[in-house]
Amino acid sequence: MIIAVIVALFPIIMGAIDNALYGAESRTSTVTVSQSPGVQILVPQLVSQQGADRLVVEPGKAVVPAGETIDVKIYVYFKHSQPCPYSDWHVEYSVSGGIEVVSDDGGKLVDPKTYERTLTIKVVSPGTLTVTYYYGTGCPEGTMERVVAEFYTSAEQAGNVSTTTTTSTTQTSSVEETYVNITGRVVAVNAEARYIVVDNKTIYFRGTWLDVHTNKTLTDAEAVGLIRPGDTIIAVCKVTGSGRLMAEKIIVNGTLVLERSE
Repeated sequence: MIIAVIVALFPIIMGAIDNALYGAESRTSTVTVSQSPGVQILVPQLVSQQGADRLVVEPGKAVVPAGETIDVKIYVYFKHSQPCPYSDWHVEYSVSGGIEVVSDDGGKLVDPKTYERTLTIKVVSPGTLTVTYYYGTGCPEGTMERVVAEFYTSAEQAGNVSTTTTTSTTQTSSVEETYVNITGRVVAVNAEARYIVVDNKTIYFRGTWLDVHTNKTLTDAEAVGLIRPGDTIIAVCKVTGSGRLMAEKIIVNGTLVLERSE
């Protein structure tokens, strides 16, 4: 009898554990970057959380003596455990100005909900490190997170900002999103995979939808099921970081019929 009760409650117990772990991860992490003598950390941490997952870069702003190196830590804290259905997520970075990446450990999952990567950068003159985390293709939780870390060789260049010993969190501005209108005839519909094909373009549906005519809330699969091959449509789509077309509104034969609600 006891075993049966435990089995019945197992999904609830696991869900509670999952939420508790994510809540713990949402707290500010400790800054542990190694630094050469003379390095001043001006902004210990940058954070971006436009969607469900969180990108953290440490430090966010520092003064490094010319020619010296500093370790930069990159973290991604996932809302859902990995692997997830949108497993092609990835982290990219680029540098500008007088800095270069001299080593990169490649990154790894240190636990099912935490990605960690360490870069060692050499600072010759002022420059920036841009780090971008791309959500998996079609993920409804978000598109990308991005922060820009700054590095200088003197406090004067950095604006004479006083060094702080506390962790500060900054919210990055949203990356400008790109939208396109796809007009044409529907040649294929796949409700199970949640996409339609208009001429030679595949358009994906994710999230919750509104049937404008009935004011009924639909799943993405139900929304796709309302579209028929041969319909002439205009699809208002958001272009993801990986180039996929994600539907936002569907106009069929000149009438708005579907609109993404979240």
